[in-house]
Amino acid sequence: MLRGERLIRNQLFVREVNARVHDAARQLGGSVGEPAQRFEIFCECSRKSCFDRIPLTVSEYEALRADPTAFAVVPGHEIASIEQVVERSERFLTVRKFHPESIRIAAESSTPTEGLPKPDRKFGGPPPSSG
Repeated sequence: MLRGERLIRNQLFVREVNARVHDAARQLGGSVGEPAQRFEIFCECSRKSCFDRIPLTVSEYEALRADPTAFAVVPGHEIASIEQVVERSERFLTVRKFHPESIRIAAESSTPTEGLPKPDRKFGGPPPSSG
């Protein structure tokens, strides 16, 4: 697998995690449906060791998800060789893929984790055994 493909697949995995966070926040919080309400997502950068969180509003999240090639990253986590910064805020950057293969993978991924190899980055899972 090429480096650029691996990086976009890591980002798509985090996007799926964030979609589940958003759904859970809607179900548990009630007010998350309000456009100005904030909740946190994980940074959607390609770094497999990144677990930084980004607070954003429902409106910001929905605008981000309207473009399948756009991802929210913590400032400094953008990778100029595979993406360009298209919007800056105090809390996060919106980056967009520009390589044709990354654009194709992102655009075709309606369910980001469906049919993808395991990412290099893991969230959750069972606690380590103590014995």
